[in-house]
Amino acid sequence: KLRASHTQLQRLRELIQQSGARILSDETASFTVELTDSESQINRFIAELGSCGEVLEVVRSGALAILRGATTLRA
Repeated sequence: KLRASHTQLQRLRELIQQSGARILSDETASFTVELTDSESQINRFIAELGSCGEVLEVVRSGALAILRGATTLRA
């Protein structure tokens, strides 16, 4: 999540498109973006976001998996 200035919105949209990220919310006060990639690519993306606005929050979920079909994972 970041706060983007109006002057940097075009650059931000270009960066998002180049990285394959998704825009979840495009309010300038709270621009929310989702990216699934390797740790190094995500680190690079976050660093580049800093040039487009103020990074407010970062959430990382780590590796996740789900089985296909009716079988479920049990804890």
